[in-house]
Amino acid sequence: MTDGFFMKVINLTKNSKMYTSNVYFLKGDWNAINDVNVLIDSGRDPSVLQKIEETHTGVGKKKLDKIILTHNHYDHTVMTKEIKKKYDVNVYAFHQEEYVDVLIKEGMLIKAGDRYLEVLHTPGHTTDSICLWESNQKILFIGDTNINFSRKGRRGENIITSLRKLARLDVTIIYPGHGDPIDRDPGKLIRDSLINLNADK
Repeated sequence: MTDGFFMKVINLTKNSKMYTSNVYFLKGDWNAINDVNVLIDSGRDPSVLQKIEETHTGVGKKKLDKIILTHNHYDHTVMTKEIKKKYDVNVYAFHQEEYVDVLIKEGMLIKAGDRYLEVLHTPGHTTDSICLWESNQKILFIGDTNINFSRKGRRGENIITSLRKLARLDVTIIYPGHGDPIDRDPGKLIRDSLINLNADK
């Protein structure tokens, strides 16, 4: 059950004409002065700068407060420096880079909109891959963490451990790093992947 507050999720690269990750703009339901405007990943499409400007974020507050990177691959990070320079924001990431201000770790809570995102370290795609979990609306941002294994086969222990961590969540909707949101039994998709990897024991 929610407590009356909602985090809005806007995909700024949904109609991008170039190869890029999804770039999610998170803001509070009412654009309150205490809400924190956040980007999850920065992508590589320069049009995100215009899209940020076009996003209504309320009066008397910063247009953007922080960027959280799900991992360090170029299609998720190219625009980070430019966005950081324009909006004077802090960049959060699991791996240290020159533009990273805050190193994040497992279990850290980061305010986004009027909610808090919990950091889940999910190595497998990369060693620095993270997911972000919002428990009130049961939203999971997964970056490029692979949750869809339809065939049996050997996989690294990291991805199995990561999937087990995600399978414990009561997920309503998953926002991936590429493609559309997953809202049809997303938890079952994760659990079935563990079964297909012979890792459900």
